[in-house]
Amino acid sequence: MSKSLFLLTAFSLLLVVGNSFAETSAPQQISPLAPASQEGPQEGAADETAQVQKAPLPPLQLRPLVFGETLTVNATSRGIVWQGRTFYLVQIPTLEFTLTDDELKATTTATLTTFDSAPYRTHVSVFDGSGTLLGTATADCETQRAWLGTVLAMQRELTFDFGKSIDYKNAKFFSLAITNHELQTPDQWQK
Repeated sequence: MSKSLFLLTAFSLLLVVGNSFAETSAPQQISPLAPASQEGPQEGAADETAQVQKAPLPPLQLRPLVFGETLTVNATSRGIVWQGRTFYLVQIPTLEFTLTDDELKATTTATLTTFDSAPYRTHVSVFDGSGTLLGTATADCETQRAWLGTVLAMQRELTFDFGKSIDYKNAKFFSLAITNHELQTPDQWQK
């Protein structure tokens, strides 16, 4: 398992489980569509002098998964502002999941902008109805550095191959993430 895939899987699990292990009260039910509780220590905790500071967790953005339908995601890489405009080098408008003989794949047509070269990777994770991670897949979508007085946009088909699992038939939600990179503007790289 690659390091980035391992980190994405671990991060996804951390978000689902949240910080409930740090609580002194009984375990709580966690919705797969909501972040874990951000409350401090419960009243009557064994050590009331120990105040645990928890950083807020980002919301877990699980989206409903429907096999065989085009699902709108409108995901973009982090934008870079240059000359008063914001450029998004990777844009993924939709995803379509197909399940054939326990083999799960997702496909999309990404738009890549030729503003700067960067080795973008897109990660998709699928979860069952209780928020349990079932699998992850990645696709590379490297952008190119080209400037002809304006940016160029090209479309690239991306396929996310999750492999085979009998559990994929239970997939109800998915999440999508695009890696971030330090980018240069044409003013910087044309020097």
